[in-house]
Amino acid sequence: MELTPASGAAGESTLPADMTAQLDAFLQSQVYTDGGNPEGAAPGLVLLVETPGGRYLKAAGVANMADGTPMQVPTF
Repeated sequence: MELTPASGAAGESTLPADMTAQLDAFLQSQVYTDGGNPEGAAPGLVLLVETPGGRYLKAAGVANMADGTPMQVPTF
């Protein structure tokens, strides 16, 4: 099974820009990207962080490896 490289994170954040950037970097580090090692990497995932200071909800990677459907942010 071949992994499709992750694209940028899709979603929203009301947290400060520096915290959002750190969470974006973490999210991207957990999904397979071009040149990365697919061993143990997730094809896609969703990250939700809720704090008194704001909320971060973003998705990265793919939901379907066969057709490359992007991972979507769920509706809560």
